[in-house]
Amino acid sequence: MSAAMTSAEIRAVFMKVTPQSETFDSDVIDYIVDVILEEAESSKGHPQRLIAAIVDSIGPFLQDGGMAETDADVIRICTELMCTICPASFPPARRSETLGAEASLQAGNCTAPASGVVSSEADRHELSATAGSFTPACNDAQQPVGSGAGTLSGSTVSSSHPRVPRPRSKQVVEGVLRDTLSSYGVLSDLDEDIVEYMVCTVCEDPDEEEVQFADCIGPFLMDTNVASSEEEVIRLCQMIGRNLDAAASQSGAAEDDVENDKGFRKLTHAVKMGAGAELDAQANRLENLHMMGGWTAEKEKQEVQMSERMQQLAARNQEQAEAKRTAKEKKENEKTRKAIARSEAVNAELMSVEAAPMRRGPGEGAVDINIPQFSLPNPTGGKDLLEGAQLRLFRGHRYGLCGRNGAGKSTLLRLVAARKIVGLPPNLRILYVAQDTADKISRGDSTALNAVVESDELRKHLMAQKDALEGKDVAEGKDTLEEHAQQLVQIYEQLDAIGAAGAHERARVVLKGLQFSPQMMDTPVASLSGGWRMRVALAQALFQEPDVLLLDEPTNHLDLEAVMWLEERLSQDWGERTLVVVSHDRTFLNEVCTDMIHLWSNKLAYYAGDFDTFEAVRTEKRLHQQRMFEQQEAKRKELQKYVDKHLHKGSTLVKDDAGAKQAKKVAKQIDRMGTLGTEGKKYKLSYDGPQQKAEAVEEDSAFHFAFPDPGKVHSSTSMIQVNDVHFHYPSARKGVGGPAEVLFSGVDMRIDTSTRMALVGANGAGKSTLLKLILGELTPTKGEVVQSRHFKCAAFSQHHMDQLDLSMSPLEYLYHIARVKEPTITPEEVRAKIGKFSITGNFQTQRMELLSGGQKSRVAFCKATWDSPHLLMLDEPTNHLDVEAVDALIEAINDFKGGVIMVSHDQHFLQSTNADIWVVNKEQAPGMARFEGGFKQYKKSVLNRFSKRK
Repeated sequence: MSAAMTSAEIRAVFMKVTPQSETFDSDVIDYIVDVILEEAESSKGHPQRLIAAIVDSIGPFLQDGGMAETDADVIRICTELMCTICPASFPPARRSETLGAEASLQAGNCTAPASGVVSSEADRHELSATAGSFTPACNDAQQPVGSGAGTLSGSTVSSSHPRVPRPRSKQVVEGVLRDTLSSYGVLSDLDEDIVEYMVCTVCEDPDEEEVQFADCIGPFLMDTNVASSEEEVIRLCQMIGRNLDAAASQSGAAEDDVENDKGFRKLTHAVKMGAGAELDAQANRLENLHMMGGWTAEKEKQEVQMSERMQQLAARNQEQAEAKRTAKEKKENEKTRKAIARSEAVNAELMSVEAAPMRRGPGEGAVDINIPQFSLPNPTGGKDLLEGAQLRLFRGHRYGLCGRNGAGKSTLLRLVAARKIVGLPPNLRILYVAQDTADKISRGDSTALNAVVESDELRKHLMAQKDALEGKDVAEGKDTLEEHAQQLVQIYEQLDAIGAAGAHERARVVLKGLQFSPQMMDTPVASLSGGWRMRVALAQALFQEPDVLLLDEPTNHLDLEAVMWLEERLSQDWGERTLVVVSHDRTFLNEVCTDMIHLWSNKLAYYAGDFDTFEAVRTEKRLHQQRMFEQQEAKRKELQKYVDKHLHKGSTLVKDDAGAKQAKKVAKQIDRMGTLGTEGKKYKLSYDGPQQKAEAVEEDSAFHFAFPDPGKVHSSTSMIQVNDVHFHYPSARKGVGGPAEVLFSGVDMRIDTSTRMALVGANGAGKSTLLKLILGELTPTKGEVVQSRHFKCAAFSQHHMDQLDLSMSPLEYLYHIARVKEPTITPEEVRAKIGKFSITGNFQTQRMELLSGGQKSRVAFCKATWDSPHLLMLDEPTNHLDVEAVDALIEAINDFKGGVIMVSHDQHFLQSTNADIWVVNKEQAPGMARFEGGFKQYKKSVLNRFSKRK
């Protein structure tokens, strides 16, 4: 291209050659000019390659603009354009023939220029490198004049840089490529789709330079780690090029028909000279254009097929990358969870160490906790859970700690147990039983009974001292013998004071109350399930009788009878010790607690009485606060009206001046306005203290559960029919020989959308097993369970947390599950469904491992009811829920249009849902029977059994 040719000049040439381009947008013309500049620079000295690049780049614009109807028109216009812009690259002797040569090159044939004339040595090299090997039949002085087309074959020997055309056969290229990759040691690392793509790329234009090969196949080689750098890619492509040249030389030597000693070769077709040559040249040009069209169509077809394969490969690679990313995140989340667990284990160790000192007499040291002001940080960051709160725990009181899920109840108990709150009395023995304490119980060979007895660190310490003294050889001497005897007497007195002799009997009483049979007491803790290990942890706490006992949801893993026994144990036999319990069971709180602590609005509020009293008093206080606020605002409005009327007057009349002065006084009174005094009485500074502005009552954000309407089932028969069902687990499941234990024998029942059934009974009686039989997760040993194909069932397991992917957020988890059945569902639709279970705002996008137990339960409820089931089977659904959430669940169940079968130990929940009571008892055939009466009558019968045992 001429050095003086600028973008403006190229634009002018293009507009002159293509007058119709005036209809083009300015952006299109700018793009064409940029393409010409770029291609002219990159293809300098290669005119045929330049024409081909320009045709590919601007040809579609010319055809779309109506300036070229055929490919021949496109080539003609591009040739004329480039001959004008780059005259040095197109000598006059060649310009008239460029069209024929370009058409032949686009068709993939080794065709010489139409005239057969090579004007210079540079032109010979150009044609040799671009169109294949070309050797003139005579030297420059002997070149004939005329036109025609001749197809050449054989090898070039007259050129200073001879090169045989590389093979285009897919079979040959694939063989060369595989041999090269194999010798390079990377063939096994490549996917077959990538190898095939590389073969097609090389076959498309085998005479390309190695750098262009690298641009095409380099990304695949680097993505698959075959090549680590661009230099290595180029070296591999150069090796492929050399091997292709070697293969071309072998095939070229075999195809040469004649080769003389002077370096000339024989033409495969005669070169026509004279008048008829022009007609043959035109016919040949049309034939080449036709061949180019067919080759272009085939090339496009191959490109589409290859694009589809590459898309499939990219999708597979993306899936693998996503799987790797998910695994990495899961691994990181697991590492974080283990770090948190280790931290909690350290806190537990600190707690056990500080619980070890010797027991004190009632008068030794402080026995109450009274911290005037402290703050509780949020473990997940953000605003503190408590700000300027007061902690008051007095000896002999049993406190119930209540508050919303996620408010910080468990965090408060954990920090108190770890003594992370400054001001706790140092000599108090504090013991904390968390919801997940079962995972920390020793999994050694110790039996449940021994695990309880050995949990008393003081007894272990004294017994070790006693054994050491009794086994010690005492030297003769009066003083030595007396000292030894005195030490033993002191240890015996301390052992007697803590009741060491009756330790095993006391431990048996506690375990029996928690429904351990004599055989289970002698069972290794390691072989017990998580629920039973939790009972062992609770038994250890009750056995040790610490000064302050902190229980977090102690009833979660207990059956109804065990809950009633624990109520009696804590309310009647706990003595002058302090108890703090977190529970969702309001009946349990009413039976056990003497005081309530409400964690609300980053403060701790204290109420005397049980949970029902707390609710009544709090409701009355809120009503009183609201009345005070309304009175204050009414008075403020009245005074403000007076101020607005009189404040602007004055400076004219004496009367107006007095009104203005009075208005100013009233304005100051409004600023100082506070409550009217305690309990609505007249305010007195000496009694009520400094006035505080009455605030509006902060409304409780109502929990709301909304189970979807299942709709009608078009069937006149029962939805589920249980016919003469027998069931027993294999004896190996129990780890004993002999006959298998029968749970059910001959159970018959009908279940439909009107069913309301509550299953009660001791742990191990078969309540959860019955739910699994109805769901079809277990097969009866005899009989059958028949379910209508139109009837949909959903189950909520008491171990639902094990089924959640805690590394994901609720939105991610439910969206991932929903897309399996509903591929078109949107995140907004998932958000709406989660919101129906009071999971809103940032909680929807927070990792579930950071959510409270109640919030995780609500996610599980949303998952269970996603498909609008006709029957809900709920196994301990109130576990981990707070009291407000339990009330919302009760309302949702009462409004649900389908059937419900539930297993629960929550007395208030069972009584409020008005379900039929069915007692599951494997000792009495058929294994379950309906109780005639309501829950109150059933509870009374259980208490009567307790009194008879005593």
